[in-house]
Amino acid sequence: MARPTSWPVTLRFLRPMSLLPRLKSRLERVWPTASLRTYLFAVMLLATLPMAVLMSVQRVAEIRGQQARIEEELAGSAAALAASVDRQLRSSLEGLEVLAQSELFQQGRIAALGRLLHGRPRGDWDSVFLLDRQGTVVLDTGQPREKAASEVLRRLHGQVLRGEAGVSGLSEQAPAGRWTAVAVPIVQNGQVRYVLGARMDESVWQWLSTTARRPGAAKAAVFDAQGRLLGASTASVPRGAALPRDAAAEMARAPAGVHRSSDVDGSAVYAAWRTGALSGWRVRVSVPAAPIDAADRRAIGTALATSGGSLLLGLLLAALVARRVAQPLRQLAAAGGAGLPDHVAVREIASLREALRAAREQDAAGHAALQAKAQEFETLFASSPVAMAFAQDPACRAIARNAAMDALLGPPGAAAADGVRMLHQGRELPPAEQPLQLAAALGETIAGLELELPAPGQPSTFVIAHAVPLRDARGRPRGALSAFVDISERKQAEERLRATDRQMALAQEAGHVGFFHYLFDADRLSWTPGQCKLFGIEALPVGRLADWLGRVAEEDRERVEREFWTACALRREKETLNYGVRRPDGSLRWLSSRVMLQYDASGRAARLVGVTLDVTDQVTTERERAQLIERAVAAQQEAEAASRAKDEFLTMLSHELRNPLSAISAAVDVLETAPSDSQVLAEARQIIARQTRNLAHMLNDLLDVGRVIAGKILLARQPVDLAALVQRVDETLALTGEAAGHPLHLRLQPVWVDGDPVRIEQVVTNLVTNAIKYTPAGRPIRVGVGREGETAVLEVQDAGMGIPPALLPRVFDLFVQGERGLDRRAGGLGIGLTLVRRLTELHGGTVEVQSSDEGSRFTVRLPAIAVPESRKDGTEPRARRRNVLVVEDNGDVLAALRAKLELDGHSVSTAADGVEGLQCLLRLKPEVSIVDIGLPGLTGFQLARHARAAGYAGRMIAMSGYGAERDAREALVAGFDAFLVKPVDGAQLRASLGAE
Repeated sequence: MARPTSWPVTLRFLRPMSLLPRLKSRLERVWPTASLRTYLFAVMLLATLPMAVLMSVQRVAEIRGQQARIEEELAGSAAALAASVDRQLRSSLEGLEVLAQSELFQQGRIAALGRLLHGRPRGDWDSVFLLDRQGTVVLDTGQPREKAASEVLRRLHGQVLRGEAGVSGLSEQAPAGRWTAVAVPIVQNGQVRYVLGARMDESVWQWLSTTARRPGAAKAAVFDAQGRLLGASTASVPRGAALPRDAAAEMARAPAGVHRSSDVDGSAVYAAWRTGALSGWRVRVSVPAAPIDAADRRAIGTALATSGGSLLLGLLLAALVARRVAQPLRQLAAAGGAGLPDHVAVREIASLREALRAAREQDAAGHAALQAKAQEFETLFASSPVAMAFAQDPACRAIARNAAMDALLGPPGAAAADGVRMLHQGRELPPAEQPLQLAAALGETIAGLELELPAPGQPSTFVIAHAVPLRDARGRPRGALSAFVDISERKQAEERLRATDRQMALAQEAGHVGFFHYLFDADRLSWTPGQCKLFGIEALPVGRLADWLGRVAEEDRERVEREFWTACALRREKETLNYGVRRPDGSLRWLSSRVMLQYDASGRAARLVGVTLDVTDQVTTERERAQLIERAVAAQQEAEAASRAKDEFLTMLSHELRNPLSAISAAVDVLETAPSDSQVLAEARQIIARQTRNLAHMLNDLLDVGRVIAGKILLARQPVDLAALVQRVDETLALTGEAAGHPLHLRLQPVWVDGDPVRIEQVVTNLVTNAIKYTPAGRPIRVGVGREGETAVLEVQDAGMGIPPALLPRVFDLFVQGERGLDRRAGGLGIGLTLVRRLTELHGGTVEVQSSDEGSRFTVRLPAIAVPESRKDGTEPRARRRNVLVVEDNGDVLAALRAKLELDGHSVSTAADGVEGLQCLLRLKPEVSIVDIGLPGLTGFQLARHARAAGYAGRMIAMSGYGAERDAREALVAGFDAFLVKPVDGAQLRASLGAE
């Protein structure tokens, strides 16, 4: 528990204001009176007891913290010793597994194996034994003449026959003495044929216990699963001894913990234990409990003694102080200020004596001053021009009024004050609610209450009423004083002014109109409130001409001034000025001021009268109409441009499709007509393969660009070596022949990014193939990968003619292409660079282009990451051969896919429809199944659901000619592990087969 920094901080929680009234009430009932000595004793108790309790609690917390540290150290030592025991056992099991792989076992040379094992391959092994499946001893270097296994070995043999490594408990069988054993199964042809094991002497566990890390005088011990001692850091404990029953039961309830219990020798200890994950053995690290308990008792006793001494000393001090204070107070109470001697031991009591003397003198002076004030008030009350009334009791039974009040309400004989009618906001107030009565009854001040005093046959009188209560010595109301101020003339003037303002406001609000008047000689401009409202200002009753023109919008000010002074110069009688006004809230209003000009005898302008109208709605409507017309024209132009782009795209698409189709058609003719041994057959097959890849690439780009633009593409992120990926793209282009005639100069520095390897490879391929298109044959293409700070940089530079400046800002837009000749050697759909930019942005990167007459350079920047731990050793996972089932209803695709898989070394089975495929899958249980989605009988989705429901756990790969994102999601929901789009690329297929 944390120690408070100061007592005020701690006591702040003990005095919430809501508890004070209840505490005071309870103290008055339980403890109505008490002496000063009692109060001082209570104060000392309140000051000392919390400190004593706090000190005791803090000491207990320190003891608990020390106990927790001891337990933490014991638990850490137990965990370390358990790990050492598991490592020792695991090392022996691994050694046995190595022996199990020996060629002597495979060749059945048991005698030779026995000679090898007699040499004790490991120093911690006492002997090695070999049991057959029935438990007969085949070989035993410790008991060579025994053929029947001991009870410990039989239990170990039964455990290992289940196909898992085993560890025995302590055995004390003669003549081998105390030992433990470990054993592993030897599996041949899918069955456990032998059990190979080793005996380990108890000295191994004695050594581990002795060398284990432990705090101070702690003891370490190792127990087997039955709780028998295997080894201990102290030699006095007999091996094989068992823990007390209560300690063993508590250790069996949890794999690890700390408790206070008995040791093997019966002594009390604090012990931490942990159960080994491999063997079920338990390790125990303990310290004697007696020294720790004794130290805790001493600490608690010291705290209690200190608290008691402090409390006793405080009570003695309180008694002494109470005696020095109480005696002079009793003398002062008995005789007043004159009863004490001149010397008083307590300064405050002496000050109290002087204060009592001064209070008597002040009482006399105050009484005289009060008499003078009363006379002054009577004079003021009688002669004041303000109407005043004075009530001398809370019920207002006796009311005194001055002459001014009589003049306002009438003589006292005609109507008493409580009989006068008073109206407030049209409601007549009963006598109890009138100001004087309210102030006297409730003790509240009434201020600024406007009242109407009607009189028969006369106009009503309006007054402002004030009333204040008079209080007695206890603060209770004992009467009231009220004052009335006549405001009848002011009310009449205000009503006339409001009527005029209402008429003017109605006239101006009716049409958003304002009026103004201007005198030229005096430069005096007058505005009505409506004019001020139009300009968005509070008021401008009088101003100058510059105040008006200065509020015109800056873009219209010069024109308005010119039109105004031109009208004056031409002596026009009427003129209309249209302009904008920027209001204080930032809004722009459009106004139209129509003015009438008057001139003097000399022809100079003398006077101007005008009206201003708000024409904002009219101007806004006209501008919106113009904007609608402009948008309609722009939309028509955009539609025409889109139509032209569509026609150009369809023309370009048909041309791009005809080229590979023409090449494929010609190659098919060659295959049909050429002799079987002709060299042109291989060239025709290469043409078909190359053009098929071109078609697939074109279709994939079309699908990808649609998904990317719509934001529906999903990234399968993983650490990717950008340099290795560029190297693979180079090898692919060399294999397909796309880079023929263009040497690729690679400058690669290993750098890793977090991304989708397929999409990043798509970015690299599109940039390199784009460079190939626009680079003349024979010129090099440079590709570089490097790192700049926290950024991975990919650069692709061609040696073409560069990008025209007009095209450079739009080079990444959809369907934008560079200049092409009639041969369309640099053909394409104009979507590759769009894909590059969008895929790069999805990875959190950027792409930019720089162009000159010597070529163009595209630079891609992606966030770099550290080298993954699994790849720091430079190893890559190797693909392994698998049993594969292919379910495809298209015979050509099925035959081609089977041939491709068999060339990669896989064992392939096939099925031609969904029903047959499900039967084969459940019968053969292949490691991998490749299933077409569109199958007769059962669809691929239905096949996957039935297979997963039947318990099939192999890898399932969906294959479809549709590449929509929803198809991939539906395949994963149905139970597939991967989704491939036809035509299936060999690298993607191998990657899907190799994934675990």
